Amino acid sequence: MAEQNKLRSGQSRQRSRHRRKRNQTVALGAGILIFAVIGICLVVFIIVKSATGYVQDYVGPDETASYFETYLEPVVMFDPDTFTDVSKAQEQWKVETAIWAALDENEKNGIYASTSDGREILPIKDVNSYLKKYFGGTVSPAYKSFSDGNFTYEFNKKEQCFYIPLTAVTNFYMPRVTNVSNGFNTVTLTVQYIPGENWGQDSDGNVTQPTPDKTMTIVLSGSRGSYTVKSISEDVDAEKSTSSQILDSSGKNDNTESSETSSSSASSSSSKKQ
Repeated sequence: MAEQNKLRSGQSRQRSRHRRKRNQTVALGAGILIFAVIGICLVVFIIVKSATGYVQDYVGPDETASYFETYLEPVVMFDPDTFTDVSKAQEQWKVETAIWAALDENEKNGIYASTSDGREILPIKDVNSYLKKYFGGTVSPAYKSFSDGNFTYEFNKKEQCFYIPLTAVTNFYMPRVTNVSNGFNTVTLTVQYIPGENWGQDSDGNVTQPTPDKTMTIVLSGSRGSYTVKSISEDVDAEKSTSSQILDSSGKNDNTESSETSSSSASSSSSKKQ
């Protein structure tokens, strides 16, 4: 009997040790699982954050009217002729657009050297880069010196660069985008051309813009973050609105003159009767 009790006691202690061992194993397994879940969550977080950064870099900034105004500054600067196909646009204008796009974007960093007579040295590789940015990869002009009435751009074939005079520009336009219409692989912009001169200031010290000289429709090809110029044309709706206003104004003047004539005639007739 005593031996049986000892045996039962030994079995009980053995079962107790097994339970403690099993509990320890379960606790260890649960700890490992928790750390594994934390590790997986951390990896997923890093992947999502990296992917978000990549998408933001790929997509680019928000495409507001201000975004397109910045893009179009060198495009409208010297009032290009209209065209329905960019392949038919003037080559000189394309080169000039690329030159000013490069100057505007890179002058801020002061990366361009100057000649002894103070002209800025613009490498052809940068002109090529901005030609591609604005007009695609099909533009391959035969570079040469040219003048547009504002500037003389001297091409140095040996050094493969343009010399740009550092002269103040006043006869130019700035774009003001009043409407953005997104289509399939295109964006249609309504753009007012604001003269670079005659800017003022009101009584409160706020800058006042001059009246737009014209309103144009500019179509860009591409998708978010990457565009090229497709066409520039007169804005038909704006032209109709302007014509209507002129006709209304003319009609009002005619009616006023007619009224004044009738009043004068009535007065004269009344005088004769008397």
